Amino acid sequence: MKIVPRLLMGFILGILCFVTGCDNSKSLSEANRWQNDVPRYGGTLLIGTESRSDVLDPHIARGWVTYRVLYQIYEQLVKPEYTIDNGKVKVSVAPCLAKSWKVSPDGRVFTFYLRDDVKFHDGTSFDAEAVKINVERASNRDSPYFNSKAAEIACYLWKDLESIEAVDRLTIRFKFTQPFFEFPIVLVQGGLGSAGIISPAALEKWGNGRIGEHPIGTGPFRVVEISEKKVVLMQNQEYWGVKPYLNKVVFWSIPEPAARVNALQVGDVDMIFAPSPRSIKELEEDGFIVARTTKAHVWYLSLNTTNPIFADIRVRRAMAMAINKNGLAQELLANTARPAHGLIPPTNLSFDPDYKSPPYDIASAKALLVEAGYPDGFDLVLHTSVSGSGQILPVSIAKSIQRDLRKVNINVKIRTYEWIDYIDQWRNGIEPEVGMNQMSWGMTADYWIDIIVNSDNSSPRGYNTNRYCNPQVDNLLDTARAEPNPKTRAELYRRANELVMADLWHIPIVNDLAPIIMNQKVKGFVHASQEWYEMKQLWLSE
Repeated sequence: MKIVPRLLMGFILGILCFVTGCDNSKSLSEANRWQNDVPRYGGTLLIGTESRSDVLDPHIARGWVTYRVLYQIYEQLVKPEYTIDNGKVKVSVAPCLAKSWKVSPDGRVFTFYLRDDVKFHDGTSFDAEAVKINVERASNRDSPYFNSKAAEIACYLWKDLESIEAVDRLTIRFKFTQPFFEFPIVLVQGGLGSAGIISPAALEKWGNGRIGEHPIGTGPFRVVEISEKKVVLMQNQEYWGVKPYLNKVVFWSIPEPAARVNALQVGDVDMIFAPSPRSIKELEEDGFIVARTTKAHVWYLSLNTTNPIFADIRVRRAMAMAINKNGLAQELLANTARPAHGLIPPTNLSFDPDYKSPPYDIASAKALLVEAGYPDGFDLVLHTSVSGSGQILPVSIAKSIQRDLRKVNINVKIRTYEWIDYIDQWRNGIEPEVGMNQMSWGMTADYWIDIIVNSDNSSPRGYNTNRYCNPQVDNLLDTARAEPNPKTRAELYRRANELVMADLWHIPIVNDLAPIIMNQKVKGFVHASQEWYEMKQLWLSE
């Protein structure tokens, strides 16, 4: 196995698309577009994003839009590493603020050995006590820094933490109440809370209420401006690692896809996320760079388990068969996404490419509804956001689902919410009067499926928002968590996914290919399998 050097990591862009069947035929040549160039220092990168950022507090921020910003400011003990193994790209865990770590044989104790040359943006030193303070902020009610919202948002990380100990200045030890062999790879995730390390001095100065206005981390960039419309980052000249090439990075909030495309075309921004799918061909013809790849992403529906109509599996199966996922992906999304057949993202070891969910079949869906006693259908409410990272085109997708279900006499009323507000509502669990809600999420850690379907993680304690419960699934997930062998663990998760899909309380819709468009002067971009990116390796040509 070969670890990919920094200046060659762009080659991953092409390999990722090659091994996963990515639609973008230019991806391999795009990777080679800059890998032999000499990087240039300086300049400001302007990025158009799907929505405004949440509060810049790594422990309570929600959504990938925000985490793309936080990832430049805050660092964690470990980070994702991309490797090429037998022609396939894999995501593993690499050192970051920790130089190394060890795991006890029972998977309950993790000891990390920290770097000795790291300082926060405020000049204070990073050490084991800083890690302890940060973790206890989200896990220990007796801590003076405890933040109840952080404990709620990052519950998937710390809910089984028994203790954290600063063994010495540069050694930190975590002990869990049960095995958690995937803990290191779960540590690298972000989007609904994260394990980013905040300066304890900044926490002491600003407190829980205002630290998001004064974010102080150890990352390659520091914040110089925060507003409703933009976040401006400047190079951290005292960064402990390889220095960024860029002087500044500006994240502009441009919620409308067409407006983002226009901003790119007129030169107001250099890069945009989530362009309108129909614009991509024209942008490519105009010379803009189009990058796509397979993501740790699933756009899915969750049905309300307390709704008596859904108690009959024939109804749930009819709904799944009435939604034309292929047509949605090919036509509405112009092949910028693929139909999803399970809750496990296609990037993961546990993903089964041969598994298929119920096929699109209107006639059979109607027959099932007649059998279940609903020949005239029924009404239901669908909750969705209007934008957001990974959401693609949430309202348009919801309307496509609405049209499909109308063909079998199911009348869907769509209620929409602004992204940050929607995450709060979704996090609290599906409401009794709501028939179904949607989310777009995923992790490269197989543990992710445990987070969203294990009954122990039911809202409001966790992210099982429709409060799905299947004891067989719970048993498989608990067994997987305690399994040290990755391949055996992946097989357990695979079996759990099959049971979840057999129950059909969740309907996966698409897996995003996450097209990102940039102008020709942007160099060094690596389209990783997560929805956040390292900006320190990017540079701008003249």
